[in-house]
Amino acid sequence: MVYRRLGNSGLHVSAIGLGGWLTYGGHVGDEKTFEYMKQAYDLGVNFFDTAENYTAGKSEIAMGKAIQKYGWKRSDLVISTKHIIEGLRASLDRLQLEYVDIVYAHRPDRLTPMEETVRAFNHVIDRGMAFYWGTSEWSADEIQEAVGIARDLKLIGPVVEQPLYNMLDRQKV
Repeated sequence: MVYRRLGNSGLHVSAIGLGGWLTYGGHVGDEKTFEYMKQAYDLGVNFFDTAENYTAGKSEIAMGKAIQKYGWKRSDLVISTKHIIEGLRASLDRLQLEYVDIVYAHRPDRLTPMEETVRAFNHVIDRGMAFYWGTSEWSADEIQEAVGIARDLKLIGPVVEQPLYNMLDRQKV
């Protein structure tokens, strides 16, 4: 497996990640989730992506069960989820983890001031709930604004963008 650094961070992620959007906890039962995650892990995948709203949190529960079932070392995995503070607390409970590596701002919230968003992500990082934050499906202008605000406030800015890109949809990248 090829591994790459996540932006300017020290986090090394597998070039291929496994996400649990509509499958885990939904269309695919726990045993298949375990089988697919183990196969990915055995092939060198260390990056697993989920979100609070993927099958109403069931994706996180299924992925958390797989991590526990196989006794994988937390330091060998890169786990990402989406949402801030209360949502992240609930995600960590479902995943049965103390922290995630990456928490995403999934789609920009244009009703919330960017400074508030940047501060919220720094809050969860300062509390040890996540190491890095990133954006998901943001425009270049929105990312630039967040980076600028973080720099001005001497806070941590986003280190990664997760665009809509998969085996079936390759138009954005």
